[in-house]
Amino acid sequence: MNDSKEMLTGGDILVQCLLEENVQYLFGIIGGELMAMFDAVYRWGRESGINTVMFRHEQAAAHAADAWARVTNTPGVCFGTVGPGALHLVPAVGTAWSDNIPMIVIVPQKNKMIDDSFALQGNVDQIGIFKPITKYQRTVRTIERIPDAVHKAFRETTGGRPQPVILELTTDATFAKIDVDDIKHQVRTPSTYRAEHYPAPPDEAVTQALKLLKSAKKPLIVSGGGVMRSEAWDELREFAEHMEIPVVTSIMGIGTMSTDSKCFVLQAGPEADVVLALGCKFSHTMGLGQPPRFRDSQKLIHVDIDPSTIGRRNKWV
Repeated sequence: MNDSKEMLTGGDILVQCLLEENVQYLFGIIGGELMAMFDAVYRWGRESGINTVMFRHEQAAAHAADAWARVTNTPGVCFGTVGPGALHLVPAVGTAWSDNIPMIVIVPQKNKMIDDSFALQGNVDQIGIFKPITKYQRTVRTIERIPDAVHKAFRETTGGRPQPVILELTTDATFAKIDVDDIKHQVRTPSTYRAEHYPAPPDEAVTQALKLLKSAKKPLIVSGGGVMRSEAWDELREFAEHMEIPVVTSIMGIGTMSTDSKCFVLQAGPEADVVLALGCKFSHTMGLGQPPRFRDSQKLIHVDIDPSTIGRRNKWV
């Protein structure tokens, strides 16, 4: 009788969780502290649909993850080794943060036995450095906490306003081993730990907005990055052309309205009396929603996934 049990490393569990999210590529540069993850990818991950894409510099890897997210509308995953490798990711992660791009940043950390020592590339406060440019930060120190950390990371990067998140995994977690029967129930499908559909406004609010647009003499639609993120460009064009409402786009909304549409215009903000803003946060490139790009007397219908953005047309200071 064979009493041997199947054992999984933290790297195995991490890769399993990423596969549940249909992650296909990990962009980065190999490092010893993440070797358990690479080992899982090369032992069985590639056959299951996940692989690594190696670069000469971590910054390029993070930009690739950013590009993947923009093109596929799914979170890009990048990684770098402890210390300098992680820091090289910062410029591209900052770009993703500014443009509201979903990204998972995976970096290792030295184990607790060599805290406050002169460890090679260690003693860098990676979480503190990434905190201003990530929506969620998590340090994982035990193998049992890896599934929950990955679930929360994807929930945060895809929920509400999409932005990068960072997972810092110590070697205590990634190189540890655990019986598959003790951990398999924690590796779950996305539908069990995060929302798969975006919230919608109540029917009464939609009806009120339509009445306002129909009664307007010079209505205008401002299409932002939220339309791109929702892949709602066909619905936007159909609605705008049916209602015969001109459409302008923000920088992040470029491409959501075809330039060959009869409703596409370059600028019409100052002339409009009712503005329907879709997924637009009125950044400085949109004049903060203030004169001369827009008028204070305009009625605004603001639709956005992030409640904190609603009504946030700031005055110049």
